[in-house]
Amino acid sequence: MEMRHDSPQPVKAPHFQTSISAADLQRLILMANDDNIDYRVLARAMEPHSAVLLMLHRTANSVSYGIARQPDSIQHALAILGLDRVRALLHSLRDTLSPDHSRVA
Repeated sequence: MEMRHDSPQPVKAPHFQTSISAADLQRLILMANDDNIDYRVLARAMEPHSAVLLMLHRTANSVSYGIARQPDSIQHALAILGLDRVRALLHSLRDTLSPDHSRVA
């Protein structure tokens, strides 16, 4: 099997059974936009939102990151992905907002 090492493609957010409000998602986006954010603070803010956590862990666990072991915490997943990728993931999740723009479905 041939492995490609080119830059990752944009991530499309999968649909989850759980949801996050547009306001909560916007708050996470604003936090992630701060280049000086402490990953512990961002991880704590993400903890109640299983849709966000699932997307972070799935992406960090993907073969395109080539890590030797799976992330064992939200902070570890954030460190693997980096803020640019986390921002992209949060924006892709925002793009899946329900038609009334109130919740991610």
